[in-house]
Amino acid sequence: MKITSLFVSAACFSLPLVYGQPLIDVLVTRGFTEYAANLQAYPALLARLQDRNDITVWAVPNKYVTSPDSATSSPRLVRRQSEVEVSASISHDGKPPTSGISKRQAGGNAASNFMTLRTFLEDPTFVNLGPGQPGRYVRSYTDSPPGSDQANIQITTGLGTVITQFSGPFKYDKGLIYGVTNFPTLPRPLPETLQTLGLDTFHAAITAAGREDKLDNTPGVTIFAPANSSLHGDDTIDVDAHTISDGFFFLPELFDQSPHRSDAGTTLTMTFSEGSFYVNGVRIIKSDISIKNGVVHVIEKPLDYCGEGKDDKKKVEYKAPAAPTPVKEKEHKPEPTKHHYKPRGAVRI
Repeated sequence: MKITSLFVSAACFSLPLVYGQPLIDVLVTRGFTEYAANLQAYPALLARLQDRNDITVWAVPNKYVTSPDSATSSPRLVRRQSEVEVSASISHDGKPPTSGISKRQAGGNAASNFMTLRTFLEDPTFVNLGPGQPGRYVRSYTDSPPGSDQANIQITTGLGTVITQFSGPFKYDKGLIYGVTNFPTLPRPLPETLQTLGLDTFHAAITAAGREDKLDNTPGVTIFAPANSSLHGDDTIDVDAHTISDGFFFLPELFDQSPHRSDAGTTLTMTFSEGSFYVNGVRIIKSDISIKNGVVHVIEKPLDYCGEGKDDKKKVEYKAPAAPTPVKEKEHKPEPTKHHYKPRGAVRI
């Protein structure tokens, strides 16, 4: 199907679309011509979209699908996104509300404001969630521009990048189309994600505990990563108490299926209060960051205990180390190196 054959007159843009039009027709009519051209470049992916009736297409405006041509006098050249990028911008986990959701509705039930999106991203370079498990992102509702009664959608993607709805929904014969600000960032491995987010202290703790290979390669993990600012040189953190290596839980599942069991055998309980989610009383400050083999949730500080099992919850104090008092060299005594108890997976950072 030729893109050029699908253009309609400007007058038609003000007319309501009839539900039942094909995806490409609606994309072009709504001005997503370059995104439509990208999608048409991958007929196998386009054919898969015909097999379901619950598709949501997160369409990207032309300015993000074209790039300046510095080599010729042409003002712009079409820049084709890869099939992987396009497949990550289409989900199939049911239809969002056909007429949007009001600000009042969006502020009601905390869990209902979040939805896990199952995308068509299946490339093993970016997805290792287990057999038959596609890449996932989470959408939630955010404030809309002043004067509007509808709450907009935002989607948290790889590396914590957020894309935002700016138009839609538009109906087509298999589902809905939303205009969003950019393509989703593809999921990256855990080490790269932690470094990008500035969580290098927790990353160092994972490495010191000998857990990096396990957490980077096990299909389907959940990580609660304490913010760098909450970790100090004299703290001890039990890495296993901050990880679930037998299941990936984005916020909707994390909340709905609470409590969970950490790799240390401790209980992780989710609560919601005054607009924020908490795990064991510690606030989640950034949730649903997709990684290749699971999800990272950034928490305000380390969890309040570390230990071997259910009944061995050693309280850990998280205080900044006091400024050292100058002492004479002869009075310096090295710290003991023997008979130190540390819970399994706990490291001093």
